[in-house]
Amino acid sequence: MGVYRLYFLGEGRRIKAAEVIDAAGDLEGIELAERLADACSDECEGFELWQLDRLVARQTDLQASPRISAGEITSAMEESLLQREERIRDSRWQIAKSRRLLARIDEARRPMAPPVAKRNAAARARSKQR
Repeated sequence: MGVYRLYFLGEGRRIKAAEVIDAAGDLEGIELAERLADACSDECEGFELWQLDRLVARQTDLQASPRISAGEITSAMEESLLQREERIRDSRWQIAKSRRLLARIDEARRPMAPPVAKRNAAARARSKQR
């Protein structure tokens, strides 16, 4: 397990926000960084991922798709991403206002609601039949 520092970059590669990432290795760290930067891409232009004084990755064009597709994300990674996205949303960094980030969080939380709504609707239908 490694500890990485993710810097969200703005105009002129100035740091707009920072986030600590725990990852199993460089590849996982890069995947998490790409996903988080993509979620905030309406408020940042790129990112740098560092481990101590070693630059692990730099991406200055967030128009490129993350290397890992949504279908390849494990449930543990998805939960980890959601927790980090919520931590960014709750921060005082400028990127916390990212509409894309807020939409991503809402989208991630939305799948949990429909089954409850379906169960409630089914329960109401059963009670009406009685």
